[in-house]
Amino acid sequence: MAYVPPHRRHSKEPEMPLLTPELLAPQFKKNLNVKPYYKSKVDENIVYAHHSTHGWCAIPLDDENQFPSSVNLEPVTLESAELNVGENHLALINTGLDNEGGEVKWNLPRSPWESITENVLEDLLLAFKHARSEMKSAKPKEAYPTLIARVGKVLFRRSPSVNMESIRKNLCAEIPRQWRQLFYTNTPVSYKEKIVNEVVPKIGVDFEEEEDIYDVQLSDSTSPDSTLFCRCLVMKEHGKLQLCENDEMQSITDLINSAILDPDLKGGLRWPPGKESSGDKYRVVRFTHVIVNTYRNTSLRLKVKHYDRFDLRTLTGEASWGISLMLENVVSKLQEENVEASTISEILKEDMQLIWDNFLSCERFLS
Repeated sequence: MAYVPPHRRHSKEPEMPLLTPELLAPQFKKNLNVKPYYKSKVDENIVYAHHSTHGWCAIPLDDENQFPSSVNLEPVTLESAELNVGENHLALINTGLDNEGGEVKWNLPRSPWESITENVLEDLLLAFKHARSEMKSAKPKEAYPTLIARVGKVLFRRSPSVNMESIRKNLCAEIPRQWRQLFYTNTPVSYKEKIVNEVVPKIGVDFEEEEDIYDVQLSDSTSPDSTLFCRCLVMKEHGKLQLCENDEMQSITDLINSAILDPDLKGGLRWPPGKESSGDKYRVVRFTHVIVNTYRNTSLRLKVKHYDRFDLRTLTGEASWGISLMLENVVSKLQEENVEASTISEILKEDMQLIWDNFLSCERFLS
């Protein structure tokens, strides 16, 4: 049998392990990342504001700050080879989902979306206050704030010395809060199909566009600690890549232009022999083919993304799906100078209820 290099090997897209969306699930664990960010029109990279706020909270808990007895911290194995190296990941798993047809009913003191809104509102208002101030000094259309809800699963990293049996007997919100956290956004194909086929028509968002994007990561031999990210669009008439913005460095432009589109390879790109670098300075180290389908209505944008990655350093590649929602109605109000907190609260509650009812109550599709 002829040897097939890793870059040309094919494999079926794997079903991901049990994943639950942000703010979820099912009704026992939430990760709230309040991060206004600016999207630069120059390099298309995300730049986080100086006043970004991170928070993690669990909803709901009992009077003693304990999780329900059916919820445990359990080891999980990730499909991502990069994340599995040297890591011991745990996730909050609800074993009660194995019974009662995949649903667990609890008597909550108030609705989950009210609790979520209360937890994030103060940080959200403060973050956008800083954002408005910084935008006044920015050039027109150079940057704009957004608020994104991403679907994923919160993972925790623990030391092998931790006694898991002891934790399982007395699991409270403070235990995982003390550990390092990772927000894992890969979602299964079954969940993506559920969203596209059922949720999209239900919530009234219309298909807007499909984008075909390549993100190319370059190393710089003169600055080993830095990495350059180039976002490229496909010129279908020429079958070539084009930088989203003209780059001042001709060597980078030439490197991008020499890429060859090849859908049969992981990552969807290849370079002619010896052309993966530009002289002794820039070298391609990683690239990702991203297909983005956008659905939109007057208050939000839903993005369904397929990622196909390949790393030339490790000769490994992987594919995954990602789901995110841009809460445009909230952002529009937050940019007003004298908006009432009660107004933001009501709009946010509506968005959180929509997310909870349509994106977080799909447990059987996430296993």
